Amino acid sequence: MFKVLKDIIKKQFILLLRVKNWFLGGLRKLDSYCAKPVPSEANVVFIIGVPRSGTTLLYQVLVDSLDFTYINNFIEKFYALPNTSFWLSRKFIKYYSSSFESAFGDTSRDGLGAPCQGISFWYKWFSKNQIVHAQGLHDVDEKLMREMTKTIASITDRAGKPLLVKQLSFGQKLEVIHHYFPNAKYIYLERDLLEVAQSIYNAMDRNGVGEGAMWGGQFKGYEKYLKLKKTKMIPHQVIGLKKGIEEGLNRIPKNQIMKVHYEDLCINTQDVAQRIANFTGQSFCQNKSIYKNIKYSKKVGIPIEDYNEMILEFHNLNECKNVENPNS
Repeated sequence: MFKVLKDIIKKQFILLLRVKNWFLGGLRKLDSYCAKPVPSEANVVFIIGVPRSGTTLLYQVLVDSLDFTYINNFIEKFYALPNTSFWLSRKFIKYYSSSFESAFGDTSRDGLGAPCQGISFWYKWFSKNQIVHAQGLHDVDEKLMREMTKTIASITDRAGKPLLVKQLSFGQKLEVIHHYFPNAKYIYLERDLLEVAQSIYNAMDRNGVGEGAMWGGQFKGYEKYLKLKKTKMIPHQVIGLKKGIEEGLNRIPKNQIMKVHYEDLCINTQDVAQRIANFTGQSFCQNKSIYKNIKYSKKVGIPIEDYNEMILEFHNLNECKNVENPNS
């Protein structure tokens, strides 16, 4: 009796899988109809930076004040159908205004129209839905990359404007990104590394991430640092990520790169947005009084003993030249 029941369940499960595959296949064909037949080269602007450097804030500012198309929370929910989801978003999500707040990059509190990193959107091409941060040309599937560039080119063609992208792992994939988007522009957001390190420390605590894990971003060879105490691991993490970004940017013509500092973004937001508008060739909405909620503070705050250990590790790595030595 049990064997008969087991066989019936198995057959029903196989039937459900076939129905699911048939349904998804139909949706993907529909998505392909939404693509432009012969798109031109993709027009893309990438926001690059280490985690906790303010990239989400910069993303929100630029989406709110410049004329970009972008991946929003609605599009991310339907990431398997990129052309369709962008088309539906343009048709039905007409207005978005940012609160300039997020929860570790999550902007869902601002609704479906809020800008999103698009983790699922991008990783279906980069590592078949597995999150792998550091990748070179030899680590990716060329067929998937060609599919990606064709899809993004179709999206930017239909929108008639550049796609603004904030996907932090791309800072460790710049060899790949530049190869497949050779004319893309890059906005590199920098922040004091000690501030970044403290913010990562607090993010790990608030997200329940313990010792032995690297939260927010990994660089090539990061595994050997996982056994270190958190206050020693995080300085290696932010330095490794910064090095990965800057090595990648060295491959790219300087006229395709603009650097912005987090402090300047917070204090002189409108000026920074205007400079980025000039750099990317986008119009700037000067009449919008949108920056009143943006505040800058150097005070991140972690326990003093851990702060001293962290700052000493930075000094040992010769990467914290502008902070006081805790032993002085």
